[in-house]
Amino acid sequence: MVSLFISASIAIIDHLPAPWQEAQFLYAIARVRLNAQKLER
Repeated sequence: MVSLFISASIAIIDHLPAPWQEAQFLYAIARVRLNAQKLER
């Protein structure tokens, strides 16, 4: 289920203009880091 969501997200991002791809990518990384920090506490 998660992999399906990820592949769908990648497909959507692939169709966006380059600046949006970069913004989405950075946003995803930021969210992963925030989640990791929450888990560490």
